[in-house]
Amino acid sequence: MPEQQDQVLLQGLRQGERQVLNQIYKEYAPKVSSWVLKNGGQLEEAKDLFQEALIAMYDKSSKGDFQLPCAFGAYFMGVVRYKWLDRKSKKNRDQEVRNENLRRYTDENDPNIEDLLIETEQAHRQTQKLEASFQQLSELCQQLLTLIKGGRSTEDILQQLSFSSANALYRRKNACLERWKTLLAGA
Repeated sequence: MPEQQDQVLLQGLRQGERQVLNQIYKEYAPKVSSWVLKNGGQLEEAKDLFQEALIAMYDKSSKGDFQLPCAFGAYFMGVVRYKWLDRKSKKNRDQEVRNENLRRYTDENDPNIEDLLIETEQAHRQTQKLEASFQQLSELCQQLLTLIKGGRSTEDILQQLSFSSANALYRRKNACLERWKTLLAGA
């Protein structure tokens, strides 16, 4: 019986059935949140990871020959763990690059070190402003802009976010970007 339920979830995800998506959210979102929080993450990261895992599962299930190698829940949580480790690895690599750049530019005899530190701080503040204003956008705008930045095709975005046409998608993208600019200007 559980195998049948797993196939129902997979098929429903593949077909975008709202009832199945709600069931997956209800059952797995708390598990993902709990797991991420236990592993040093934040609630926002858990939400992002859940979405990323759901998208990955959808992409996998859309391939006609995909078969679950284990229970749906185990596979889904495996995807979450993989994405979390990938995210942490990327964050560590980014931190190493920042540390290396800081070491490279912290020569005591360098008269421009103060300027460099000021520029670095300004860039950091600008990044924080960008992130804070992005978080104030609607969930749809955040998803849309993230998918576009991630290089997803227009067709994928149309299907995933249920836009009626490419024209509607581009109008929404422009409206989201305008809203983001307004929020950023007010920050």
